[in-house]
Amino acid sequence: MELSAEEFSRIVHSLGMSAAADGPEGHRRAARVSRQAQLSIVPIKNGRPGTGMTVRVKDLSSRGIGFVHDKRMKQASQFLLRMTREELPPIEILCTVVHCAQLSNEIWSIGAEFTCVAPVAATPDDATEMERIRHSMLG
Repeated sequence: MELSAEEFSRIVHSLGMSAAADGPEGHRRAARVSRQAQLSIVPIKNGRPGTGMTVRVKDLSSRGIGFVHDKRMKQASQFLLRMTREELPPIEILCTVVHCAQLSNEIWSIGAEFTCVAPVAATPDDATEMERIRHSMLG
């Protein structure tokens, strides 16, 4: 899944990131915007939302996000990411971890791709919405 240029611009602006982006590097499919910010994620475990946590964003592209965290995340695990947008309600995006590398004893570098956008009204506590997301993930 890839965010539209307009959607990506709104998110980047709301995070206080520069509009200038790094060019695609090597195997990258989309340019990334680098800047540290904090966002909340809600891990999905066994198809259900876990406890929310704050992560420190390293970079963001229209296709995914890179962040550092004090916990390891398994490849292919999923989480909900909630981001604010300029002049619009927040957006929730289901993300899938594509890589996780240990930087030090307590710091992990995690890269995740955007999987799908959840409806604006969705919340991690909304059992009906989580069932819909679970069904879309598992088929």
